[in-house]
Amino acid sequence: MAAGDSRRTGAHDGELPPLLRHGGRALAATVAGREGAARRHYDSALAAGVPAVALVEIARMAHLLGGFPRAIQGLKALGDALAARRLAPPRDPEPARRARPSDRARGLRLFRRIYGPSSRAVLARLDAVAPGFSGWVVEDAYGRVLARPGLAARERELLTVAALAALRCPLQLESHVRGALRLGATPREVTAMVRAIGHDPTRAASSESRAILRSTRAPR
Repeated sequence: MAAGDSRRTGAHDGELPPLLRHGGRALAATVAGREGAARRHYDSALAAGVPAVALVEIARMAHLLGGFPRAIQGLKALGDALAARRLAPPRDPEPARRARPSDRARGLRLFRRIYGPSSRAVLARLDAVAPGFSGWVVEDAYGRVLARPGLAARERELLTVAALAALRCPLQLESHVRGALRLGATPREVTAMVRAIGHDPTRAASSESRAILRSTRAPR
């Protein structure tokens, strides 16, 4: 691994690299509808040397967590931050049209890595009220978006933790805390992601999330 990659990997427990620290705050601000805060955090990430392509991947993730309207606001915030630094938007690392069977296959692989032995039960719960909904989640959320290149699966799970903490979604947060740990994140990194959003007007959400972290058992 090149020395410059340390800013993305979080080599020291509890010390979030700029991508996760600033990117997590930007994603949390986006899903909470705070476009101005998102722009400031994206600008901080660019100032810290985070690659624009990674930030675009973070911005893409917002539609899974906050819906398309807020994702569009987040993309505008990132676009403004790039324009202020006279940076062109990066090329799409995966521009070709993908087939649904391919998305389902790679989405299911990632889903099973995150949910482990609970995967089958989680898929069944997704289909309990809306049969077939698990296919949307596996193909679109996991296969089409979360399995894309540009960010490691571990990074995406940690970013998801920050967004779910801001959204105050305790059940999903607990699941993705376990998922982050399964993918190699440390407990200190997970806690640091939740604490990172406390710098914004989401202190109540951060406090609630830390209580969830304390009660979450290690994944099997």
